[in-house]
Amino acid sequence: MITYEEALQEFIAKGLDASRMDAIAASAHVSKRTLYARYKSKDELLCATMDYGIAKHIRPVSTLPANGPIRERLEAVAHKFLEASLTAEGRGLQTLLTWLANYRPDLQNKIRAKAVADVTGVMNQILKDGSSILVHSHMIRSSLRIPEDGRY
Repeated sequence: MITYEEALQEFIAKGLDASRMDAIAASAHVSKRTLYARYKSKDELLCATMDYGIAKHIRPVSTLPANGPIRERLEAVAHKFLEASLTAEGRGLQTLLTWLANYRPDLQNKIRAKAVADVTGVMNQILKDGSSILVHSHMIRSSLRIPEDGRY
């Protein structure tokens, strides 16, 4: 069946309007009929393809970094996100999202929400972990009667 890579390349190269289902089918070595049996419309294929692109380029960014200082963990996620955004496919995904924002906001909102949720989710988890550590540290300091500034 179709690999999303062919569809992603077609959509990135030509945009939604100029992309053709027969060209995508030919590059995937399937018939157009087979493609339409799986996807009712080009919009549906685009959504599935964008999900694939996001999974390939954005979700790896959203893996939680190993333990360490909050700042370093947030910087690691931001760095991975920037690197993914600067690849050719990352820029292509951004271009598609921009095009969708201008011409098909209904689809753009649905697709962007998934990508943003992944990255913000990991950042929120890092901040939550950091808050837990700070609260735990404060509780230890309080129970030992150590001032917040660390001086006795």
